[in-house]
Amino acid sequence: MEEKASLSKKALAIGVIIGLVIGFGMGYGIAQQGTSDFEKNNQISQLQSQISEKESQITVLQSQITDLKSQVSELQSEIEELEKLLPTLKRGTWNLIETFSGKSGVTTDYFYVAGTELRINWTWSSSAEEYAGFSFYLYREGQTTWTSSLFNLQKEGTNYIHNIKSASYYLDILEANLDQWTVTIEVWIQE
Repeated sequence: MEEKASLSKKALAIGVIIGLVIGFGMGYGIAQQGTSDFEKNNQISQLQSQISEKESQITVLQSQITDLKSQVSELQSEIEELEKLLPTLKRGTWNLIETFSGKSGVTTDYFYVAGTELRINWTWSSSAEEYAGFSFYLYREGQTTWTSSLFNLQKEGTNYIHNIKSASYYLDILEANLDQWTVTIEVWIQE
């Protein structure tokens, strides 16, 4: 009987050990699964937070795009209004940009040159021709050095300026003892 009791204790001990091993293994597996689920839930939460941030950024960008489209529309409207004020330029011919005239020296208003070839015509008259003088300088807007200059000009003439940049320009006109002068500015528009 003692042997039976010993075997019964051994069987019980083996059963307890097997139970502990199996329980420990199952417990470990369940614990790992729980940790894995926790990490997955944490990752999902982080991804949802990132998605929310990106959606917020998209909303801001869409608002900026809407504002920019509105600004572009306003600018296009302003361009159309300005184009109505400008004379229509013909291709393959000289187009009159501006005519200036006076009796004394002057710095002109700006005029826009929409091409690369400029023609400047001038005439002047004086009741004291032997003491008369006429010169002018062409300046591009924002520049302090002249683009072109013409000195001691005859009573009438034409000068060509080649390879000029499309921009706004003005003339600084100098005279001495003139009764009247006239300057016309023309631009050649390529075909």
